[in-house]
Amino acid sequence: LKAMDEQKDEFLYTVTHELRTPLTSIRALSEIVHDNPDLTDEERQQYLQAITRETERLSHLINQVLSLERYESGRHRLHPAPVNLSRIIQQVTTNM
Repeated sequence: LKAMDEQKDEFLYTVTHELRTPLTSIRALSEIVHDNPDLTDEERQQYLQAITRETERLSHLINQVLSLERYESGRHRLHPAPVNLSRIIQQVTTNM
């Protein structure tokens, strides 16, 4: 039981850290847009697009946690499928 409790704690730590990352980006980008009325339309659009990407990332993370809970409870089963690793790497590097 101690090992399971430690795993739960580690999982919660990891999840909260991963959720904070896009939240921090969203807040910082929003503050830039808010605090700089002299931004060009192009700059403003770039920041807003980044906010949208980070919001989508946050939603994806939350959905993954909810899916994990469904798998853990046995309500869903895994269905392995091929993935496009190049696309995933590109998405990760774009969000850095």
